[in-house]
Amino acid sequence: MKEQELVADALTDKAAMADLLRLVEPYVFQTSYYLTGSKMDGEDVAQDALWKICRSLHQFKGNSSFRTWVYSITLNTYRDAARKKKKWFVPLDDDLVDTAASVEETVAVRGHLDQIRKEILKLNQEDREIFVLRHLQALSYHEVAATLDVSEAHVRSRLYRVRQKLKAKLHGGERDAL
Repeated sequence: MKEQELVADALTDKAAMADLLRLVEPYVFQTSYYLTGSKMDGEDVAQDALWKICRSLHQFKGNSSFRTWVYSITLNTYRDAARKKKKWFVPLDDDLVDTAASVEETVAVRGHLDQIRKEILKLNQEDREIFVLRHLQALSYHEVAATLDVSEAHVRSRLYRVRQKLKAKLHGGERDAL
């Protein structure tokens, strides 16, 4: 079923609306969680975003993909919440480290993840959003650009700089940054 048909059905049928919200909920929550870094804060942002999606679904015109429209609402909801709450954390899931074969490897991996987490927290809001959408949500450059309403070239250049900055911080200090 095409996006336009899903939206049209959701606008006229409560069950279809519930199905549509169930379809997008994992992406909304995951994005909110990555941006806020907290399960509780992520749930709050996701719930607000889902409510906004429900209330403004009639405004979706199909000029962009539905996925991009949903991510835009989620990002705007996060930005509103971030203005109210100044500090956000970006933890990575602990189950990412369960593949380590020994205690020493587990400790080393967790230490590395903590360092990555800290460096992601130091990114400015735009860089964090671009990084999360591209690398943690696996959106294409085009989708990130459409979500943030910037050019693909802007996304590519910012992402390149963010990667270089993170690489320098994680593998050799500040001397290699930018």
